[in-house]
Amino acid sequence: MIDMLESFDPEYLSSELEKYIKPDVLKRISECCYAKTVTWRWASDDMSRKEPFRAELYNTKHEWLKEGARPKPGDLRHGLDNNGRIQVIENYWLNDKRKKEPYSTCYLIYGKSHSDEIQVTNYNSQVMYLRRFRFKAGHPIRSYTQHHFGSVAESHYSYANGKLVTETSVNWKSGEVSARTQRTYECDEWGGLERIIQRYLNEDGSVYEKIAPIIEYERPRKNENLSQLAKQIEPMLLEQILETIEQASPPERFYCLLLCYCEEDFSAGWPPFLLLGSLQERERIMNSSDPQWYLLWAPDEMRNREQNVELPLNDNILERKCAIHCRQMDQIDDYRSGKKILRKVVKKLNKIDWSQTIDVTPDFIVAAIDNTGEKNPYHDIKSAVSWSRFRSLKKQGYLS
Repeated sequence: MIDMLESFDPEYLSSELEKYIKPDVLKRISECCYAKTVTWRWASDDMSRKEPFRAELYNTKHEWLKEGARPKPGDLRHGLDNNGRIQVIENYWLNDKRKKEPYSTCYLIYGKSHSDEIQVTNYNSQVMYLRRFRFKAGHPIRSYTQHHFGSVAESHYSYANGKLVTETSVNWKSGEVSARTQRTYECDEWGGLERIIQRYLNEDGSVYEKIAPIIEYERPRKNENLSQLAKQIEPMLLEQILETIEQASPPERFYCLLLCYCEEDFSAGWPPFLLLGSLQERERIMNSSDPQWYLLWAPDEMRNREQNVELPLNDNILERKCAIHCRQMDQIDDYRSGKKILRKVVKKLNKIDWSQTIDVTPDFIVAAIDNTGEKNPYHDIKSAVSWSRFRSLKKQGYLS
């Protein structure tokens, strides 16, 4: 393994990137690619990307849109030549008024054994990155990426009997190695992909044991579609929350239990982590010279205060089901299933007499809150509690 890692070269694309950045070269490439383009097609993803199992790895639909289908935000417009080869990829801002102005463009140049992809912003013709794939017998065997700000990545793909077995990668930042990883692709006896597991590596290529293997993909079982997973996760989540708090038995007095999810990256908070808000902290905030109510419901700030108690949900079965559930939500870019589970769980938790488990205030509530601040906690709390409880919180100044 160490011999292979030593063959990685962070400078491999440097001279090519410098060449492509030159305005005259970039202009010539652009004109050539557009001149070759004879037809345009929309797709849900960059169809020039040749990474094996891209759809499974990045939770995306890697497919062309049907003829006449209306493109959605995130879809890409592809320009193809007479031979059906992609020459141009345009990425558009598609807002409510359906404005169609590309904010970046990728130009593709095809060689005998490789293809280069250059991403260029349209507002100043700045090259964002250069990516190259090298092929052998139709399979990608190397990929290289170099960003204009100095980030570099290289991957080597290994095959056995025509099937991808491993992908070993090294990333550099400002000339220094930032990560060494290896993905293992596990297939069943018929060659179908079962799972993709990522492991971090030491300098000598051995597995870095301090970081647990990461399951990046696992094929759903027969009863693991979106709706079935939601039905399974809801009672598991409810049970795990109750068990976790009961086992922790924190000594403080609390005014809230927050189920913290992540609006901007749902997988980062699925399952959610738990946060108990201390009465002592609430009094500190409200008795300050400038009391700010939103700090009572801001997980990222709250978790840094000693009196508040953060509790993770460490159940392997729940984590696995949430990971598969989230990948399926990612593929349709719709997270309502996860949020619906959270709404149901907090409503059930708000009916529990928490004074039998922990020390709570009379106005103690449970709510699912976005920990990043992307979503106003006011609306999350309003949907979680009864109208009388919500009105009481407002009257006391805990919501505004």
